[in-house]
Amino acid sequence: MKSTIYVLVDPRKKEEYRYVGKTVQKLSHRLSKHIYEAKKANDHTYRARWIRKLLHEDVKPQIVKLEIIDAEIDCEREMYWIARLKKEGYKLTNGTKGGEVAYPGEKSHMFGKTGTDAPFYGKHHSEETKRQMSEGRKGEKNAMYGRGDERAGDKNSFHGKKHTEKSKRKMSKKLKGGILPIIKANPCLRKQGEN
Repeated sequence: MKSTIYVLVDPRKKEEYRYVGKTVQKLSHRLSKHIYEAKKANDHTYRARWIRKLLHEDVKPQIVKLEIIDAEIDCEREMYWIARLKKEGYKLTNGTKGGEVAYPGEKSHMFGKTGTDAPFYGKHHSEETKRQMSEGRKGEKNAMYGRGDERAGDKNSFHGKKHTEKSKRKMSKKLKGGILPIIKANPCLRKQGEN
């Protein structure tokens, strides 16, 4: 499988690389995902804030291919490009040195932190904080605002249908075995899972 190392740029300043990433998707799909993620109010990464700033100025970031490589080495190449471009003075929005993939499980910084080890253990939100959190999720501020009926009842494409026994067995088989399909397909996830 091939992977692409890419950079995100401001089309008004194409020589200024701002983010290095890797993908096995089409570059246009990856760019769309970056834009979609940046529009989420809860994404406070440097990259997301930079993209939101561009969008606010009616400018869409561009994605530029640096190299196409074997997916088995894309983690190492992403780290190489981040280090190289930072050394060359580019103001990258990458928050890490690269090579990692965020996924739930043992590599999560919160994995295994329960009870007294959990950061919020024994603490409680004040009534004022609870009220503010509630207000922040009401009406148009709620991420699901206006979406509730899109796929409900007979508007759902699967409404009135049932999975066949063959489909159920196939879905069950995919989820068994300890490694999810997305991890099987991504060498970085496999490497992290082996550590």
